[in-house]
Amino acid sequence: MAPARPWFLETVIYGIQVSAFADANGDGLGDLDGITEHLDYLASLGVGCLWLTPTYVSGERDNGYDVIDHRRIDERWGGDAGLDRLIDAAGRRGLRVVLELVPNHTSDQHPWFLAGRHGRDAPERSRYLWAREPADDGIRPAFPGPETSVWSYDELTDEWYRHLFYSFEPDLNVDDPTVRREFSSIVRDLAARGVAGFRVDCAAPMVNRPNRRRGDDGPLRHLKRHAEELDPPVALMAEADVPPEEYHWFFGKGDEMDLVLDFYLAEELFLALARHSADLIRRGLSRLHPPRPGTGYVNFLRNLDELSLARLADDERDDVVAAFDGEPTSFIYERGLRRRVASMLRGDRRWLELAWSLLFAMPGVPLLAYGDEIGLGDDLSKPERWSVRTAMQWTGGRAGGFSKAPPDRIVRPPRPDGPWGYRRLNVAAQERDRNSFLAWFRGLIRARCSTPELGWAAWRVVDPGRASVSALIYEAERGHIGVFHNLADEAVEVLVPEELRDGEIETVFPVAPDGRGRPPRRLGERFELPALGYRWVRTVAG
Repeated sequence: MAPARPWFLETVIYGIQVSAFADANGDGLGDLDGITEHLDYLASLGVGCLWLTPTYVSGERDNGYDVIDHRRIDERWGGDAGLDRLIDAAGRRGLRVVLELVPNHTSDQHPWFLAGRHGRDAPERSRYLWAREPADDGIRPAFPGPETSVWSYDELTDEWYRHLFYSFEPDLNVDDPTVRREFSSIVRDLAARGVAGFRVDCAAPMVNRPNRRRGDDGPLRHLKRHAEELDPPVALMAEADVPPEEYHWFFGKGDEMDLVLDFYLAEELFLALARHSADLIRRGLSRLHPPRPGTGYVNFLRNLDELSLARLADDERDDVVAAFDGEPTSFIYERGLRRRVASMLRGDRRWLELAWSLLFAMPGVPLLAYGDEIGLGDDLSKPERWSVRTAMQWTGGRAGGFSKAPPDRIVRPPRPDGPWGYRRLNVAAQERDRNSFLAWFRGLIRARCSTPELGWAAWRVVDPGRASVSALIYEAERGHIGVFHNLADEAVEVLVPEELRDGEIETVFPVAPDGRGRPPRRLGERFELPALGYRWVRTVAG
């Protein structure tokens, strides 16, 4: 009998901004109990994994990434008891919970950093990166604009400390043995409470370290080795916004992550949509480093940050901005757009369906952000990345059903009116409409879960005879799966790959609202794909 495949290759990941999802205690902030109260809804979507933004005790100056204490869940989000309630209730519904792990830096209020500032001989001092003079190593800050350098002067010590992100987030020395032991211990303790995995924030700098030698026992490999010793082992998902030629560091003989978030493919997908060119999708897929068996990429259109366009050429970036932006205040950090998918595609169902179907049919594991399933928009009046972390809109009532707190206590209230306002765009209204975008999205997730081979099977790009059509063939356990997407605003005839010409096929997606697809039939040598159309088919076993 073949070994069971890892659960994370056959799931759909749902990313949640905890403070913006649902407020259970009425204090104006979303919390863990708010997620727990909506688990039946999440289970009905068909997703299998919930990824949560940081919930640890923090200064809450950077969405929780300025961690003060990894050992405690902040009471603002429900404390340790709130996390335990969520994990238990999610497990009863077959949902796994993945937390954020932030091993690159801490808050400047972390006990280690405070101790290191008050004594040159303190052992905690070696856990950060200090220098008599700031090193001119060419490293730019992750947030150009808010920060002008990766070094800040500390008057108390008369030295400089490094921070890739904000100055209140000093970088940890990830080669320090105590730092490594601490994070391995954190993973072990949270796994014992039922956490199924971790999104490892800022993984790339922990690989591309000064004097790093290929194959050495780096911090990620050290973390992975301890994660594999757990029973059951926990999954590690690396946030690695690096050029595709560097993905090999995270697979095989590199740092051996289970999953890697594919930032590069997200850029290529939006460029392909802007130029109506499937050749760009083929280009993006051709540059991916093949993961080792049992590992894979996580594909997304948008996460909970800006859409980075840093890997695109200047003319390519200009085309994406011209096609999908139109707002001068949305470009941020000299590299990307702080927009949600629905806003970028102007709420057009045809484009939204094409984009999401295209993403879910890519090799790897699909990820969506909370609210994508109803076409939740952004709010550019919010600062920096908060424009895409808008409150979830559950109903057309006060505050969109997000919170029962008085309006002046809701930290980031949703807008009532406009194209993205909760009075017209909310879960309750779409639940009542069998033709809603939510109903369509449930069908998409159902199609992805019925074709788990897309997460791990061998695949190849095929030539459909049209530059606007993306076509992939997967080797299913019995037969083949073909996925086709037409990026042109006109119908086209598509050449059928040889694997699908003989024998009967059934349509996996799109299907009727009742879940029934078209009856099996033969495709022949060609078939018509509508404008901005898509079709997933599977050969029928004899």
